[in-house]
Amino acid sequence: MTLIEAPASLYAGAMVGQALFPSVPMCPLLAAGALIAGVYIFFGGLSAVVINDALQAAMIMIGGILVLVLAWQAVPCWVSNPVAVSAVVGVTLLAAAVVVWWW
Repeated sequence: MTLIEAPASLYAGAMVGQALFPSVPMCPLLAAGALIAGVYIFFGGLSAVVINDALQAAMIMIGGILVLVLAWQAVPCWVSNPVAVSAVVGVTLLAAAVVVWWW
């Protein structure tokens, strides 16, 4: 998997760099991306990975809760339909259990 993910990530970063700096060729942008990633990994080490994963997990949980709240507010018929309310409460509890298990 890493043999596919790493080059794809470097290429995606170079595409963003080319959108920001259209006059710069692709190869120097790829080299710069690889150099930046290498320096980040060298100086950050495993602690950088742990901090990155913790931040991503927090953002995923905050985003999931935000989507749940916005979806709850977007459907007005849930207030008048007790079956729908019980189904939504059940799905919400299931989602919370999955989040707690995943965390």
